[in-house]
Amino acid sequence: MHQPEPSDFDDATAADPVSTAAMARGVAERQVAFLDRLAEAGTRMAEALAQRTVEAAAGAGDVEGLDRAFQKVTRAVRLTLALQSKVIKDLTTLEAGKAPPAEKVAAEDPLERRRRRIARIVNRVVADDETTAWKAERLCGRAWERLSDEDIYGDVLSQPIGVVIEMICRDLEIPVNWVHLAREAWAVEEMASGDETSPFVASDGAYVRLFRPPPMAGAP
Repeated sequence: MHQPEPSDFDDATAADPVSTAAMARGVAERQVAFLDRLAEAGTRMAEALAQRTVEAAAGAGDVEGLDRAFQKVTRAVRLTLALQSKVIKDLTTLEAGKAPPAEKVAAEDPLERRRRRIARIVNRVVADDETTAWKAERLCGRAWERLSDEDIYGDVLSQPIGVVIEMICRDLEIPVNWVHLAREAWAVEEMASGDETSPFVASDGAYVRLFRPPPMAGAP
């Protein structure tokens, strides 16, 4: 059987694994520095917007646009800081010489798997509705931000997926086609589980309400 000839890159990588680690470390350090500058710029912009909002309010001006801009900038700063923290953590792990592959980390962490699964479902929900598809990137980013903060929805592992989906979509005002969702494998499993907190099972759940007959005239 013909064996492909090794390339110069393969030889260099195999012969000098230290250089690869050094290169990765250099990239991570540059990323941290860039994110630090980005966060500082965003903070200065947020402070300027806050001052302009106060001045506009004092002069009975329209502050709605300024407030929206302030919310966008502060959210960008929060995401930048979160990403910076992750890069620093990865760099610390790399320095310790025990950086596991990202795929292995995701496979071993059930919480991360659940978050990613819910995020994928939300992405589909957003893309399926023409009123939200055009702003999919923003909505999905906000959904992931909320999933990453345990203070908002608590332990997503202890709740049915449908419950978390319903909370996210309600909070972000994302319309949900529960009939379409009910056909997906995870939803079928959730219905079969009989968990009464699920919107597919609960008597007042979002899915169940779709098929509840209207009350008869004169009924209490």
